[in-house]
Amino acid sequence: IPNTLDVISNFPFLVVGVVGLILCFRGDYNL
Repeated sequence: IPNTLDVISNFPFLVVGVVGLILCFRGDYNL
């Protein structure tokens, strides 16, 4: 299934985005 490889390649970016949002909502994201 070609789409599976695409999802796996995009997974790290998804994780980074989710972690970033969690940090923002928690208020611990101080730049």
